[in-house]
Amino acid sequence: MVYLLYGKDFAKLNYYLDKIKLENTQAEIITVETPADQNFAASTLYSPPMLTNRRLVIFENLKNFSQIDFSKIHPNVSVIIIQRGEYKLKIPKSDNLVFLEAKKIPAIFKFLDNLVFSTQSGNLSSLLEILKAEEPNFVFHQIITHFRRLILAKNGSSQQLDKLAYWQIAKYQKIASYIPLEKLKLVYKLLLTTEIEVKTGQKNLKDALSVLILKLTATLKSP
Repeated sequence: MVYLLYGKDFAKLNYYLDKIKLENTQAEIITVETPADQNFAASTLYSPPMLTNRRLVIFENLKNFSQIDFSKIHPNVSVIIIQRGEYKLKIPKSDNLVFLEAKKIPAIFKFLDNLVFSTQSGNLSSLLEILKAEEPNFVFHQIITHFRRLILAKNGSSQQLDKLAYWQIAKYQKIASYIPLEKLKLVYKLLLTTEIEVKTGQKNLKDALSVLILKLTATLKSP
């Protein structure tokens, strides 16, 4: 299988990448950030994995795939091609080619930034609108990431946010300044509880998200 991940929403690209990795937890993973030559392709793409049953080869922002024959990729080898930005690569058509576009939907970022300040009805309405365009798993992943970063910012652990731009770190620090740490911890417990309930089959994630947002908002608004 060949996955082409492309688009301008880097958060969603990383989400797609993590999702595919989770589906291949037993696979040998190789990341390539330089142009692949024929020998490399032959040893990693065309041959069977040696130490595990599967191999996952990740190409990051490569510009030329002319030396790779996608028709010869071994059945036990999967390929991820990440193109951060517009799709400009010329890749041969194949039944095993999966396109995953990461479109930027500003509504989700506005929703996350306003979670702390908006009302229950406002947050729920925004969530339901976003779920019309986004996967529930992605939305849940973004909510968890958002509050994890708020806790780090509240704890003064901005060095753990060093992969973010300066303005993003400043934004999290500003939002965190309005919320007591204990409330952030209570919210994070709600997130963990929801994750457990979904993974154990107790709840459907899409429905659980609505309940989560109502509880989350109530916790943040409590005295």
